[in-house]
Amino acid sequence: MSALARADAQPVFDTLTRADGLPSDYVQAVYQDRFGFLWFGTDAGLARYDGRHVVTFTADDGLPDPFVYAVGEDRAGVLWVGTFSGLARKEGERFVEVATPFGDEPIVAVEPGADGRMLIQTGTQVGVQEEGGWRVLDAGAANGWSGVVALDDGSIVVSRRLGETDDGPWDLARFSPRGRTPVAVATEQTATGGRWISGAGDGRILLAGREEVALGRLDEGRFVPEAAYPIADARRMTLGARGELYVIADEGGIWSADAPDVPPVLLSTQRAQDLVVDREGGVWVGTFGQGVLRLAGRHLGIVTRTPALRLAVDGPTVWATSGAAVVQIDSETMKPRSRMVRPGLREVVVAQEGLYLTSGPSGMWLEDPLSPALPVPRFMDPNWISGMEAATDTVWVSGYGSGIVRYRDGAVLDTLRAADGLGTDMVEGLTRTSHGVWALTRSNGAALVQGDRITRVTRTDGLPSSAIYAVGEQADGTVWFGTDRGLGRWDGERATAVGARELGRQRILAVFERSGVMFAVGERGLYQVEGDRVRALGPVLFGAATRASINAVAYVPATDRVVLATTAGILSLDFRKIPNVITAPQVAVLSLRVDDDEQVLMGSVLDGRAATIPPGRHRVEIEFASLFYGAGAGVEYRVGTGPWQPTGPEQRVVFSDLGAGEHVIEARAVGPDGALSEAVARMTLQVAPRWWERPAVVWAMVLLGLGVFALTVRELSQRRLRREVERLEVGRRVQSERERISRDLHDHVGAQLSSLLAGVELAKLARRARGEADPVGGDGAMADPLEAVETDARETIRQLRETIWALHDEALTAGAFCQRLDAYVRSHAKDRIADVQVACDGTPEQVLPPAVALSLYRIAQEAVTNALKHSGARSLAITLRPTAASVSLAIEDDGRFVPPAGGDGLSGFGIGSMRTRAEQLGGTFDLDTASGTRVCVDVPVTIPPA
Repeated sequence: MSALARADAQPVFDTLTRADGLPSDYVQAVYQDRFGFLWFGTDAGLARYDGRHVVTFTADDGLPDPFVYAVGEDRAGVLWVGTFSGLARKEGERFVEVATPFGDEPIVAVEPGADGRMLIQTGTQVGVQEEGGWRVLDAGAANGWSGVVALDDGSIVVSRRLGETDDGPWDLARFSPRGRTPVAVATEQTATGGRWISGAGDGRILLAGREEVALGRLDEGRFVPEAAYPIADARRMTLGARGELYVIADEGGIWSADAPDVPPVLLSTQRAQDLVVDREGGVWVGTFGQGVLRLAGRHLGIVTRTPALRLAVDGPTVWATSGAAVVQIDSETMKPRSRMVRPGLREVVVAQEGLYLTSGPSGMWLEDPLSPALPVPRFMDPNWISGMEAATDTVWVSGYGSGIVRYRDGAVLDTLRAADGLGTDMVEGLTRTSHGVWALTRSNGAALVQGDRITRVTRTDGLPSSAIYAVGEQADGTVWFGTDRGLGRWDGERATAVGARELGRQRILAVFERSGVMFAVGERGLYQVEGDRVRALGPVLFGAATRASINAVAYVPATDRVVLATTAGILSLDFRKIPNVITAPQVAVLSLRVDDDEQVLMGSVLDGRAATIPPGRHRVEIEFASLFYGAGAGVEYRVGTGPWQPTGPEQRVVFSDLGAGEHVIEARAVGPDGALSEAVARMTLQVAPRWWERPAVVWAMVLLGLGVFALTVRELSQRRLRREVERLEVGRRVQSERERISRDLHDHVGAQLSSLLAGVELAKLARRARGEADPVGGDGAMADPLEAVETDARETIRQLRETIWALHDEALTAGAFCQRLDAYVRSHAKDRIADVQVACDGTPEQVLPPAVALSLYRIAQEAVTNALKHSGARSLAITLRPTAASVSLAIEDDGRFVPPAGGDGLSGFGIGSMRTRAEQLGGTFDLDTASGTRVCVDVPVTIPPA
């Protein structure tokens, strides 16, 4: 069977060329190191690829020659490079030339030995690394590309040319672990003449003969084949992730055999040089002039190379619109048949009466689309038709600006517009589910039409976006939406975004159920939905592989295929051939940029290396790589023991103002299925301190600051202490003066008043002894001058005692003040006012300064006197409210306010006297006579200086 006749034998390769940064498109060597980096040896330098960036290395970076033949690494992970002029080894961030017994001869093969030492090969000899040098083995007259394999027992197997030319006989030779003389290895007749060998792992060898490739082992000096693949003239071979064989042919071309004794498939006719299978199952091929090709599996094949727009499925048949033609595809053979209809074909829909097509503002149907009969128009739309649905006898047509029009037998049934609940007249397409017909829009979500009822689902209902590209239904009735920002799920009541982390912000172009499992097709790959998680299904490349846009996607259950209409043609994806090799990604640090100085790092920094940065504040930029090539992976980072956070699509972290100290940055890769890299990359950034940031200087400044602080505190404390002593001394003196005044008032003024009262009493007794009557006034009032003198003297003594009480008591409390005031008011009110209340509204223990207490007492006396003499009040209420900062006094009565004609009361100044006393204390005085009389005084506890 011809390989080129099979549609699935035409895989789509992703390419990497000089336009992507390779030094050259002539690639001799392809290798993946243990970290996950891919290395490409070209005739113009070595290139390292991480999936996003290409970094090149030439003679300026230490290579003996820019022409690179081979790349490998030893057991310690050190990279070795064979060039046209000798051997090099990576040391740190550069390559260093390694001396060999072969001088500047080309090193065409680099392989690790069983004991970790390196094997190198020239055109005729093999070098085995030993302590202090190399052991040279004569490999015979081979051309150097035949290969060398190290077995687990330390022996070495080479392929030798026995004749004068490569077309002559060849054999296998084995060198013992320490021997220098080769021993011929017997082979089966089918493998006789094998010219090329390579290791296949687990002690196995791939041997290429004239007519086939044999896989086998050495057993007692004999090559025993286990399997044979019918591929002729092979020279580079490797096994794939599922055991399939990939081969580069001697005369050009890339072949694959799924199993032994199965006809091979020609994957590409391009001339290739080397190939390797990465950890994800992708096959990388270095070509002679076309750069590097990547085959992510043979599940993706080309059906046509003409751009296609829309798809429809009818059993195993797939219909497509492609330019002016309608294309019929048998999904079993994937062979297309097409017929030209008219330019501008857009939609294709399978209906009960035939196949419907749309072209601009018209609708057609074709009973037999491949017959020469012209299509018959069935309906017209004034706007461009964007979608159709015709699963029943009713044809639904959506348009750009027309909303939805429903037809039956060519007649319009009704029209649904934005005013009816669609949200917009710009409808992009129609999809039927068991719930009804969904109208899809790019700005207003999806609208479900059920008879006359329309239900809209948008971003506000929980979808990732209101731009809808696809609708799919699960068997349990759950509806899935593909949007331009990921996948959404709707259970009939509410919507939920699903797989945002794994999908990122990509368009989901199809959602379908397969064997009870939901799958989604996005711009970057195929995904399997598992509950609320999304898993990338193998290294499936769509748009990235073809550099094209996907216009439509259709799943064909009859043949388990996905068909894609793209701007590069129609592609077919076979579920049965998806490699589905998902491995945890690896993480690496690519570069470190400090301000404008960039340092390129040639590998992972899993060893936690440190970078020393000069003193100052710096802008530091670190670029990471998630070494994953089949599907999108990301990188998370953290600083110290902080939380993990994503780096974003650029996989770059920027610290805009990094100062002195040790900063530990860790990073890990996150696969498309959420798998985390096993190892964590760690980098320590040590920013040297400036002179004033050095520990000794900082401690000295701290100690100096503490000293200054202590002196300042001591000085301030002493000042406060002196002020407190002065205040206490002044207070002591004031109190002493008050006590002296109190004693003087008591001893002198009080004694004189007492003597005065005693004299009045004696005068009254003497007058009574003489038999004189007490004088009485004409109106019956007492007119005895002695009685008046006695009354005034007693009142003066009482006020003198109150003054002595206020001046002498330094710790007068609010409670004691209220008790004294209550006694005064009740003694004077007596039968004049029956309802008297004196209350302390606050803390009774609050101490009142003597001057404040005396002034408030006098104000209260004045107000009470006015109430008793003039107002005719029946109730009197006095309230004292002390606080830590101030004290207020309120005297209220229900009598009539009589403005005084002049000085009145105890002080002789009345209201003016009360206001003056309050203001002298720094307080306020307020008089309210709207209803009764209310006197309110509010003074601070601290007395202002005079």
